[in-house]
Amino acid sequence: MKPADRKKVLLKYAELLEANASELALLDTLEAGKPIGDCATMDIPDTILCIRWHAEAIDKLYSHVSPTGPENLALVLREPVGVVGCVIPWNFPAQMAAWKIGPALAAGNSVVLKPAELTSLSAIRMAELAAEAGLPAGVFNVVPGLGETAGRPSDATRTWTWSPSPVRPKWAGTFSSTPPNRTSSASSWSAAARARKSCLPTHQISRS
Repeated sequence: MKPADRKKVLLKYAELLEANASELALLDTLEAGKPIGDCATMDIPDTILCIRWHAEAIDKLYSHVSPTGPENLALVLREPVGVVGCVIPWNFPAQMAAWKIGPALAAGNSVVLKPAELTSLSAIRMAELAAEAGLPAGVFNVVPGLGETAGRPSDATRTWTWSPSPVRPKWAGTFSSTPPNRTSSASSWSAAARARKSCLPTHQISRS
């Protein structure tokens, strides 16, 4: 999927989140025990803003040409890492989900999201809305359940809310009917991605 097409999908996703904001706020209130006013006026609006911001960044953040002497050419390319595993806590369910999936999806990665077992409903609903917005099957997956079972490490680049450094765990199951892999439609999502967030500088090419 071209970056411009990916941007359209994520902007559509933000619109659907906004249209269903009251439902998402209610889900977080019921599960996390937060005041409905906080969820409706702070958490969910920030969730929508996060997705929309990263959608707009897709065609505005680029790779770099490193400064070198005239005899060399050094390029730093930002590319998708593949499958990103995200583990989030219970206290800001939808908001922290957006913090993880926004940059990962904008960069062209597929996502396996593990929400807290006490607050999984808004994440599941967000995945349903993502599919409705046009995300290919297997791109956004939710793994609800207890940490010792559903939260076992997966064959993905895993991100934690308290650590931006990715690691390489083993694969676990997904909530989606089509698990993400590099040969499914998920791979077309990440083709030619060049957004900055959740992308690592993977190549430096020098020419002498």
